[in-house]
Amino acid sequence: MVRPPLQSGYCHFATKGFSLMRARWLLVVFALVFAPSAFTQKRNVTEKDLFNFNWIADPQVAPDGARVAFVKVTVNEKKDGYNTAIWLVSTADGATKQLTAGPRDSSPRWSPDGKYICFVRVPEKDGRPDQPQLFMLSMDGGEAWQFTSLARGAGNPPWRVLLVHLMPNCLTPIFVQSSLQSGWAILTAAGLSFIGLGVRIPEPEWGVMVAIGVARITVGAWWVSFYPGLCIALAVMGFNLIGDGLQDLLDPQRR
Repeated sequence: MVRPPLQSGYCHFATKGFSLMRARWLLVVFALVFAPSAFTQKRNVTEKDLFNFNWIADPQVAPDGARVAFVKVTVNEKKDGYNTAIWLVSTADGATKQLTAGPRDSSPRWSPDGKYICFVRVPEKDGRPDQPQLFMLSMDGGEAWQFTSLARGAGNPPWRVLLVHLMPNCLTPIFVQSSLQSGWAILTAAGLSFIGLGVRIPEPEWGVMVAIGVARITVGAWWVSFYPGLCIALAVMGFNLIGDGLQDLLDPQRR
């Protein structure tokens, strides 16, 4: 009467021991399979890993909200630097499109109407990076064009800024104003001589000649003051025409 309970307890203990042993084996297999991957994930990021990455920076949403312009950063072919280009992504379907070929384009900004993108590009000169400039790109297509020639902000010395950038731009208004002011100088000098505050007799001067001829108009000698006055008018008009011509010739906005 006592044996059956002993056999039942023994079988229950054996079954429980087998389940415990199976759980231990499963734990060992799990450790052997997944432990190496856990250790590999703790490896530090090296410089070679950075060259395989693609960065996205400076996202700019279009005024209509349908597109986003951003800068995509990739490694260059020589593996010694990075290239930056302007890309476009649609907010509707996520389709991407490359706008510029780079390799040094950054800081995209939309125009208020969303038809243009302004960005910074570092052009090349003699195979080397030149000064960064502002470029404009139309969303209707075509190539980007440069519309600035920045010098001081790009690191040029003061003497180069003065001789290369300021002096050529100052010569045009100097020439124009010089020709215009020459006519006013002639008119002012003749007026002062006419009232006796300028050149005096016997020095030859148009204002003095006009003053002498005024008293002779009543006796019929009108030509004494007429021709000096005509010379004054022609000289003033001629210098003004020269100034207008120089302004039209040298000013790009009036061509």
